Amino acid sequence: MTFPLDWGTVADWVGAVGTGGALLSSLYFIRRDKREAAEEARGAQARLVVAWTNETKGEASTYNVIGHVRNASSEPVFDVEIQVADEGSSQNATWSTPGLPMVLPPQAVGEFKLYEVSTVRLDLRFTDANGRKWRRVGGDLKQVEAES
Repeated sequence: MTFPLDWGTVADWVGAVGTGGALLSSLYFIRRDKREAAEEARGAQARLVVAWTNETKGEASTYNVIGHVRNASSEPVFDVEIQVADEGSSQNATWSTPGLPMVLPPQAVGEFKLYEVSTVRLDLRFTDANGRKWRRVGGDLKQVEAES
């Protein structure tokens, strides 16, 4: 004895396809949200490390500059280096600790002084507590590949 195979109605098929599509799309959105959350967490500490300058008028068209770097995060940052470009001349000054990693503790502000510069551009580089290297020029923050 054979039993006839019941393929269901068109409505059953449409419902099944719709349910499968809803399941797949929800899995896609869950995965995307997790990826975005991980990306957000990766740069959370780096966004809290900033550098800026205060300028006072010096001789002629130059300024005496006091620069600051602040770690507003709850963890230290390492290998802190600030390259300061005097855009009014061909000379660059670099503030860092030669030969030793510079550590900026949590909630700390470091300070450096430059004299007689015309226009300053800061290039801040550091390593976060998870070992990721970062570079901030102006407001632009980017993760950089480790140098080999």
